[in-house]
Amino acid sequence: ESNEILVQREIEMRNRILHESLNFVHEKGWTMEAIHAGIKKCNQPDTAEGLFYNGYDLVDYFMRDSNTKMTNYMNELAKKDHIEGTRLLIEGLKYRLNLVIPYADVWEQALAQKGLPLNAKRAWKSLLDLANQAWLSIGDTSTDMKWYTKRISIATIYRSAEIYMLQDKSPNKIESMNFIERHLGDFETMGTVRSSVSQSLSDTAQVASGLFTVVRTMTTRHK
Repeated sequence: ESNEILVQREIEMRNRILHESLNFVHEKGWTMEAIHAGIKKCNQPDTAEGLFYNGYDLVDYFMRDSNTKMTNYMNELAKKDHIEGTRLLIEGLKYRLNLVIPYADVWEQALAQKGLPLNAKRAWKSLLDLANQAWLSIGDTSTDMKWYTKRISIATIYRSAEIYMLQDKSPNKIESMNFIERHLGDFETMGTVRSSVSQSLSDTAQVASGLFTVVRTMTTRHK
């Protein structure tokens, strides 16, 4: 068999194991222990652990898979329900956040892992991919400096919504959904974007400070 086929099979096996591993996250966290349970679930030998770098592989898989689901959802809304523009952007990000809610009890650990230096590159890539896919889904194809500003803005607001969710006690995290509505509802000009980003950062500063404490603790443990 060609190397290309072997690599593709390895990728497919890796993704299948990570998919099964999500079933063990509530019990074991975003860890190699959860991935090992996924390996057993897939009836693979222990040597399959060599396909993985660390527990963040599981977070990264979930992020990438959720980004794809969000894109498909937005495309479906645009096609069937003729939703577009700001409303489509809002609905897409709310859907994306909704995918995280089942893991709300362990999401603080995931966010803390994203803050570790060894995971930072992949964490930023998945977050910026989220923002880019969201903008592309509403037809934004700008190539000037606004391209970067728009994507950083969406990434900042979405990440703030995830942090907000950690302390949201409302039924079905409705206040977290309202957070997205509030900060993107007037998303018509770049001035409004800057205002939304500033406000979202202000609203989540207190929660974020607690999260950064966790990140520092985990960083110390990994030294």
